[in-house]
Amino acid sequence: MEAVAPEDWPCASLTTIVDTDGLDDVQYRTAARYWLEGAADLLAGDLFARHAVGDEAVTANTYVGWEAGDNVDQTPYSPARIAQVLDQCVDRGRPTSILVTAEEESDNGFRVPGSPGESFAASLRVSTSIALPGVVSFHAAATYWALDGRIPGSVQERWLNACARFCEEVPITFGAVSSDDGVGETALDMALGRSQFESVRVSRSVLRGYSWVTICPQQIVERLGGAAKLEESEAFWRIRPLTSGATWMQATEHLEEYGVDVIRRVFRSFAPVLPEGPIESTWGNDWPNLVHADASQYRATEGKQDKLI
Repeated sequence: MEAVAPEDWPCASLTTIVDTDGLDDVQYRTAARYWLEGAADLLAGDLFARHAVGDEAVTANTYVGWEAGDNVDQTPYSPARIAQVLDQCVDRGRPTSILVTAEEESDNGFRVPGSPGESFAASLRVSTSIALPGVVSFHAAATYWALDGRIPGSVQERWLNACARFCEEVPITFGAVSSDDGVGETALDMALGRSQFESVRVSRSVLRGYSWVTICPQQIVERLGGAAKLEESEAFWRIRPLTSGATWMQATEHLEEYGVDVIRRVFRSFAPVLPEGPIESTWGNDWPNLVHADASQYRATEGKQDKLI
């Protein structure tokens, strides 16, 4: 098959951010193992499974950094390697980053549409920071073949179920499932030029962003008047309390339905807890999944939202 240049790939991506605070060492190892093994198998299509049986078209690696600025250890991905790293945490403490990646490549280096798997690239990361003791962030991203521009419904459902299951068990300060967040950075952070450190530090009082799915800690939900009031807004397709105390707020059933009108409704609902600052187009990004308005101005002039958005 002839290689296709990257800009012509018929693909679409999903990303997830989950920030937690207060995991003890046993909870950390349990959550990290699930994220880097169980969730990896669910979110990355069949990439890790194909790598496990020796499919030479798939490359998968594990990268571990124990302290900021240190060299990163790179080894081929395997559950045994993940277990080894997590066992070392008992003596060495938590790494600053554990990253697993998988990708499919053709002989000439281009990934080729029409290959056997549904996904051609995926990564999952568990991160900590000395500057934010107690905080553990989980990130996942995968890019799927999407000939019609849409990620298959079965993939979306599997992704949502895996993330919801994970979020039931951990103390969440923020979470999101989207198509445009970065590695630990929300699209809103990037659009506002807001540092990830500051965003995470105040995430119990200021929402880091809003997406197709936004997972809010209890403190944020209370500031918004409670889950019942949010239900009344009719801005969300599903509002689901989690056993962890956070609330899962899903704007639409399917990602492709998350369009301009829905995004505006979600913005209106979250405006009281969003960071201030105007959203403007930047070089290479028009931020299509964000309302180009300053949340603080919206709050200050509530009732005049039509003029703002």
